Amino acid sequence: MANEVNMTKFFPIDSETLFNYFVQPNLIEQWAYPEGMTLKIPEFDAKVNGRYRYEHTGKDGQYLCTGHIKELVPGKKLIQFDEEIKGPDGKTLYQNLESGVEFFSKPGGTEIRLYQRGFEDEEGAVECEQGWQQSLDHLSDIVGKEAGFQRGVDESEQWPDVRG
Repeated sequence: MANEVNMTKFFPIDSETLFNYFVQPNLIEQWAYPEGMTLKIPEFDAKVNGRYRYEHTGKDGQYLCTGHIKELVPGKKLIQFDEEIKGPDGKTLYQNLESGVEFFSKPGGTEIRLYQRGFEDEEGAVECEQGWQQSLDHLSDIVGKEAGFQRGVDESEQWPDVRG
């Protein structure tokens, strides 16, 4: 694996609705966190060059992520630039990470292609990929319930998931 995350996932909702789960703080807070953590977003200006601040909290403390939006095309694409991610001890864990997600309309829903790059080593990419997978599973549960699906039931048909 290179020092980046690449994932593809299908969701059974339209791209405009799914896109809102990536740009509306109250919706992001419902799904964008690894297991055992919560998320609060005190700042999120959904526009190009808009600032954001994510606060993930777990049993070992709070992780802070600050950055800005590089590109935003409603229903199609979102690119964020994480300037700094700090751990509970205040030390910088990551700097200058770029995360992007593109939305593609497909029969019965939307496929996303997600990447995160800029890691100094493979270990960081692996850790973040696990967090993304857990987060996207939360999102699958949320949108699946809205669409009347249940993850784990005939999963090959309802929840196609291919990692790049």
